[in-house]
Amino acid sequence: MKKILYLFIFSIASAITLFYLLNPTSYRTSNGGWDEAEIYLAGPVIRDMYVKQVDDNIVDGYQNKISECLPSVDNAKYYSSNEIKECLILVFNKAGIKLETQALATGLSNLIIKHPLLGLPCHEPAHLVGEITLKAAGGDIKKALATHDHPSCEAGFIHGLIDAFAITKPSPLEFAKLVDACESSADTNMFHYCTHGIGHAAWILTEDGVKASKYCALLRTPEGRAQCGEGVMMDMFEPATTRFPSLDRKLAPTHLPDVCNNWERKDLPGMLQGCAHGASFVFSKKALAVVYDWSENKLTYPYPDILPKEMITALEKIGEEVKNYCLGLGGFQGLSCSNDLSIALPHVPHPLLLREDVRTALCSKLGKEILKNCVNQVRVNL
Repeated sequence: MKKILYLFIFSIASAITLFYLLNPTSYRTSNGGWDEAEIYLAGPVIRDMYVKQVDDNIVDGYQNKISECLPSVDNAKYYSSNEIKECLILVFNKAGIKLETQALATGLSNLIIKHPLLGLPCHEPAHLVGEITLKAAGGDIKKALATHDHPSCEAGFIHGLIDAFAITKPSPLEFAKLVDACESSADTNMFHYCTHGIGHAAWILTEDGVKASKYCALLRTPEGRAQCGEGVMMDMFEPATTRFPSLDRKLAPTHLPDVCNNWERKDLPGMLQGCAHGASFVFSKKALAVVYDWSENKLTYPYPDILPKEMITALEKIGEEVKNYCLGLGGFQGLSCSNDLSIALPHVPHPLLLREDVRTALCSKLGKEILKNCVNQVRVNL
């Protein structure tokens, strides 16, 4: 009788094992899948994580090291070269190994105030140091994020940490722990940039906009979901680095309407806004490319008080073109995307975008209210 019972139990166990081998998705679901992720995030958001204050002496040390990367005379061409990026990476890596990127970013921001063009090349190197920093934190994403909340370099350090985490191919439950870490920050800027970075991770994991949006639906606030959506779109077409696959940016105007129409959980506040806001960011890059071209190839730095009429005309034309891209999304997302251009266009840390005449030209064809918001978006370049 016992032998028969053992054979019965063995056959049941074998059947279960075979089921999970033939259905790996079901196996993953039972080991940190979507159900577990939603249970993990079932509680309210508690924003109680603070980063410790940094030592001024350490800040000064990194500031001096970064200063050695700067040219004797500021010029836009040098700041867009690989030479300065390679120099910055060496300094950044040392800070990452020691978990001192917060002090590094503080010193970096001090220098960007004096040398605004330094804000242009630092985002990509800041992304690249993330893997070293995460390893220094023992692979614990929450521990790593607890050492850094400085938004310097368009939050490149924060996004780099999250990129490094995404490379580990986390399960939905592990991903939920990243969501909780970002939502736990008591710092408003950190919350903003960290939830945006979650969108980067979602794209890296899926390489599919609609599938990535399912990860954005894990976030518990409308703002977080919207920021996540923008992060997905950015890595889909305009990634900060070339480390991960992306789509041809020329396809964005025809591809993104389908993505937004099929976006997951459109019923959740902030979800559809995220798709629209992300599309606005992607489309804005075509307009900003015109600004960069004038900066690097047609103007001298410091820039003249009165810009060439040809430049103003070119900015007005490209501003209207990207508005039409937005409206091509249709319905709510089209109007939302168009409105968001008042943020996406002037938000980039470029000295020319600090000028009211440049912001006015870019947004002059977008509508009266959008123009007003665009002109009033004064970016502090740190």
